[in-house]
Amino acid sequence: MLLTSETPDAKDYLVYDCEGHLIPCIVSFDTETEEVELSISVMKSSEERNQVVQMFQKITDADGVTKSAPIFVKFRLPGAYAMKNNERI
Repeated sequence: MLLTSETPDAKDYLVYDCEGHLIPCIVSFDTETEEVELSISVMKSSEERNQVVQMFQKITDADGVTKSAPIFVKFRLPGAYAMKNNERI
């Protein structure tokens, strides 16, 4: 089952690693292949502890306009699993 941030009830799903740690900033998760896509995040500042924000990179389009875009990574995470309403998917 492919879960994405665009799934209508996406907020009801939580994804965990093999030791039960919640994985933040999930963009997609495939329950069959255990493939995770997430955005890279960082702590906002030392004064605002526990506030996580996305890390951005500069990109330049064909017209030469520079913009910022989030960084996404995709990888297989053996043992990862999803839960919905405290039930493992």
